[in-house]
Amino acid sequence: MQPRINRALKENVARAVVKVEQRNIELTVYGATDPRVYKRRKYNFGIISEKNIVSVLTEDGTLAVRNVTGPNKTYRKSLPVSADLPALIEYGDGFDDMHYTWRRADGTEWEYRQPRPFTEKTADELDKKGQHILALKQGLKAQGIQYL
Repeated sequence: MQPRINRALKENVARAVVKVEQRNIELTVYGATDPRVYKRRKYNFGIISEKNIVSVLTEDGTLAVRNVTGPNKTYRKSLPVSADLPALIEYGDGFDDMHYTWRRADGTEWEYRQPRPFTEKTADELDKKGQHILALKQGLKAQGIQYL
């Protein structure tokens, strides 16, 4: 039974969580402000790219989904390559001693320095709407497992 549950977690639940996170990135991150100094990578290895939202199934059967997007190498002076870009976006300028270095002539850089908590909003949406639970049920049903 556990191998079937694991399969549903890896295939169905992970996909559902990625979709919810992508929607929250679109609303919370991209919807918050428009860049004036840099170009967003979006689906081309940006924070919303499925390639950067990875899932790992641990030995105890826990599915961990994490955004691992690194800073854009084109703008090397803005953040070290090792910086945790998703955390900086999630918690805002100054988190873990990370800072945005962009300056705007009109002084509106405060807009993008604010926290844009896409991970928190993803977890909240999953708690409220239960897309991950539905995905698990669908994954199990597709494998012939009936549930209550």
